[in-house]
Amino acid sequence: MPAETAVHRSPSEASPEGPFYIAATQAVGRPRRTLKDGDTFAVLDSYGDITTTPGVPNGLFYQDTRYLSHLELRINEKRPLLLGSNIRDDNSALVVDLTNPDFIFGQQVVLEKDTVHILRTIFLWRDTAYQRLGVHNYGDQAVDLRLSILFDSDFADLFEVRGSNRERRGIATTKLRGNDQVLLNYCGLDARVRHTTLTFDPRPIDWRPASPFTNSALLPAKCGHSF
Repeated sequence: MPAETAVHRSPSEASPEGPFYIAATQAVGRPRRTLKDGDTFAVLDSYGDITTTPGVPNGLFYQDTRYLSHLELRINEKRPLLLGSNIRDDNSALVVDLTNPDFIFGQQVVLEKDTVHILRTIFLWRDTAYQRLGVHNYGDQAVDLRLSILFDSDFADLFEVRGSNRERRGIATTKLRGNDQVLLNYCGLDARVRHTTLTFDPRPIDWRPASPFTNSALLPAKCGHSF
């Protein structure tokens, strides 16, 4: 699923870059944002992602346990570019404006940056985190994008999240339920079972392990040109 072949344009249709064109393919620094509702709180970056970094308390927490340690949005397997993000005054919702980076096939830019806008809204309510994605194409041709969500959970407590090491840990498992849900389960050393349920709408067109420690859901995202 190479990112470069996701957009169906021939090289002759690619926009002229010019000799001094600098492709935008990388994301920059990511300040943290915090959401809270009751006993649930989330520490995300300015893109709305949860990325696992040692000693950094990113994640979705409930009663001081991290129920989601990784939640990352990719466009054609690449990180989007940030236009801006705002958090509500009551820390109830994070609204993020993203766009596509330059997608390059060979030495041609086949989809220029800032062509597709993604509105990402994340909020907490009744011990549940919700995420909504809105996609709009501002180009003059239809594009076929592949949106993927990377996710995982380590069910670490706050002491582990802050850097403490534990000699023993419980057993974590991942299970698909139907076509639209994933269960992340953890049986702790206290014999207590904890669950994180991820529900997708529309349902993903593919599930796969993105790495030995990360799962991936591939979402359908076809968008025509705007008028």
